Amino acid sequence: MTIQTFLRSARALATASLAALTLSAVPAQAEFTGGGYIYSLGGCEEAGFPVGTQMVRSRYAATETDGTNSIVLFFAVGGANTYTIPGAGLEPARAFRRATGTSTWGAQYTMSPAPTIRVTERETVVPMARFRQSRVDENSRAVRLQLTIRNFNGVSGCAVNAVLTMARWN
Repeated sequence: MTIQTFLRSARALATASLAALTLSAVPAQAEFTGGGYIYSLGGCEEAGFPVGTQMVRSRYAATETDGTNSIVLFFAVGGANTYTIPGAGLEPARAFRRATGTSTWGAQYTMSPAPTIRVTERETVVPMARFRQSRVDENSRAVRLQLTIRNFNGVSGCAVNAVLTMARWN
């Protein structure tokens, strides 16, 4: 191998390495899956749901990495509720945010009245760190959310708390 061939190969390798580093700096989408539980705060008795504390599986796509805030709750009885919350990330706040809710229980329907959601806690884990309240980003490995959902499942006045712990899925 001549020195010119070696230098051309080295330049090609350097160019490819630089391109790979540049592309890896683009934030990746992050979807988190896991589970937790929900429990009624009141107003759900007439609809018969939820009764006491119920285990749920969950999925969360964060606007910081995915462009949308969406939370899906999967119930042991086979139904699923999807909540889409427009706007910035789901930071803990005192105010409730309007959401679009869809529910699948034998058929799919849009929740009416529309649900509102308040995030009371959000903590993330990044490598070599403990749980801490922070923004979700491409380094987040796990997230814990605590939410209050009003007009749960489209039932006016029904409020539940959800406590969810999820790990990065993709």
